[in-house]
Amino acid sequence: YHDAEWTGATALGGKDGAKGNVQWVRACEIGASKPAGAKKTIADKYKLYEGKIEPADLCQGAIGDCWLVAALASAAEQPMSIRNAFLTPEYNPLGRYDVRLYDPEAQDWVIITVDDKIPVDSSKQPLYMKMNGKELWAVMLEKAFAKFCGSYAHLDGGWAVWGWRVLTGDHCFRLSLEN
Repeated sequence: YHDAEWTGATALGGKDGAKGNVQWVRACEIGASKPAGAKKTIADKYKLYEGKIEPADLCQGAIGDCWLVAALASAAEQPMSIRNAFLTPEYNPLGRYDVRLYDPEAQDWVIITVDDKIPVDSSKQPLYMKMNGKELWAVMLEKAFAKFCGSYAHLDGGWAVWGWRVLTGDHCFRLSLEN
């Protein structure tokens, strides 16, 4: 599967795209590869979830989406909140993932379809969310949020409470203390 409408400069939103060294690589091609002719084992396979879903699965990359990482990390404490977002419940060898996010403006759920092509730097390492081993949920969820917001550049700066609302559909609020 290839999402031809949301890739390249459009998906980056001007973020890092001017450098010209951004490539898009399928998630299953990131990381060390086996020598030619080597036998693949079950351990070599990529998975949407590997082991349990936990906050340690998240590692922020070169964009200011710490608010999203914080929202996903808190959601990872309740793994079903992450699993409920994915309508594609396991690794898809075709590279297509359907993610369900809540649109607070429309007050309705939307389905965001993304491919598993990840923006990488010249050393083939993900630019944004880093992968935890061969587990894909964090990079796919960040990509779905980026597409929902219009681009990766639009993830730069935000509020964790908004990320939590979009992920869960729950009513969320923020308290602030003033003098």
